Amino acid sequence: MAKEQNFLIGGELGAAIVTSYLNPIGATLHVLDNHSLIAAKLKLKPSPQGEITFLQQFAVNNALGNKQEEFIADLLLIHAELMLSNDDRLMETAARIFNLYIEGVAKSP
Repeated sequence: MAKEQNFLIGGELGAAIVTSYLNPIGATLHVLDNHSLIAAKLKLKPSPQGEITFLQQFAVNNALGNKQEEFIADLLLIHAELMLSNDDRLMETAARIFNLYIEGVAKSP
């Protein structure tokens, strides 16, 4: 549905898709337009725990590999989202993403 509705998957779900390491209990959806329409199509109900977070996309290069058709948020964004939690399993996954995908790119000339 991300392709159909033109949003990016981030947070725990994005990390789980990329790493095949995490069993997600939440997600962050990076939307371009009205998140209410996407929530309705996904049949989401408001939750005080906030398992799904909607963020408005900024700029134009938010997708993995900067290709909007990938529909996974850039790994740097996912890493930052995971680092905001105090959850050990998310911090461990953030470290894994950093070590596998971000650190090498940062060191490249």
